[in-house]
Amino acid sequence: MHCTVFSSGCDQFDYNTYQTDVYDGHLELKTNYNIERLLGKPRKDTLKIVFTGDTQRFYDDLEDLVEEVNDILDLDAMIITGDITDFGIGREFKWINKELLKLKVPLLTVIGNHDCIANAKEIYREIFGPLDYSFTE
Repeated sequence: MHCTVFSSGCDQFDYNTYQTDVYDGHLELKTNYNIERLLGKPRKDTLKIVFTGDTQRFYDDLEDLVEEVNDILDLDAMIITGDITDFGIGREFKWINKELLKLKVPLLTVIGNHDCIANAKEIYREIFGPLDYSFTE
């Protein structure tokens, strides 16, 4: 009996919660960079900010959200209030970041409990920066 086995891969299934080497850094997503962008805007008496959270599981809807946010006139920033990913997997961060890079306004993020699973804190820090931050004008 002869048996031949062929195997191929397409880089589609990297669901390992300990994997941290899937991100290519982009300055546009860094918290400090976006704080500087926000503070560099002309001063006014009211800030217009979009708040959203729990983007996990809604990766397809994020594209629509980014388009809507980019269409809002005089918007100052967007804040994601945690749970960017569902399982803290590097590939999830990569899917989300692909859309977030299209934002025209500064982006600030807060880490959520879903973003802290396994080594996800390390990925979050690499992408967005410190877990805790504050700023004043």
